[in-house]
Amino acid sequence: MLKKVRGVYSPVALTHFSPVWFRGYDLVLEVSFVIITFLVAFFAVQSYRRTLHKQLLFFSVGFLFVSAAYIVEVLINTFILLGATCPVGCTLEMVEELLSTQYYGLLLYGALMLLGLTILLQTALRYDSRLFVLIVALTVPAFLLSKNPFTLFNIFASVMLAMLSWHFMKNYWGCRNRNALLVGVAFVLLLFGNVHFLFSIKSYLLYVLAHILTFVAYLLILANLYFVTRR
Repeated sequence: MLKKVRGVYSPVALTHFSPVWFRGYDLVLEVSFVIITFLVAFFAVQSYRRTLHKQLLFFSVGFLFVSAAYIVEVLINTFILLGATCPVGCTLEMVEELLSTQYYGLLLYGALMLLGLTILLQTALRYDSRLFVLIVALTVPAFLLSKNPFTLFNIFASVMLAMLSWHFMKNYWGCRNRNALLVGVAFVLLLFGNVHFLFSIKSYLLYVLAHILTFVAYLLILANLYFVTRR
């Protein structure tokens, strides 16, 4: 509910699930997600140029989509955090415009993230490209046309991250390699972080924990690619 004060509405109500003490810090972490995922894509391309393994190229493309999704999220949250064009207060019309911008921005974020995760899933599991097209054709339109798109997005993302986590942990159990462990643990943390986001509407603590888990996960993936490129 928006709080009305002397004929205007507070834009703070649009900052959704972030606790007051964490506002701004979550944006810093989201900016770090952009930087880290872009670096992951960069190191994956560097490895591809050295080894010519197409998996690394697709891995890079997947993370570029993820990075693009976080850029959209950062822009949306910056827009909201600064109160957009009404730093003191908003009329109802301004609030509706902000909410509309936030809604469509988050739809773009979700579509980019689902595309990125689907590419990563296809890269890891190496299933037929026709199945990849089918997954995209089913998940993205269903998300965009759903009456509750953000819950559906978190469900789709959680399923994909669960499959990726299982794949990379199974890979580690088979080879007992340090780098395989880093990637496996990273995707498990991403899964937990996404599940926490799903329930963060009920708990500020879950929102904060999801950001921290996601940050640690991406650092682990970046560390893995750094070690690989140094070989």
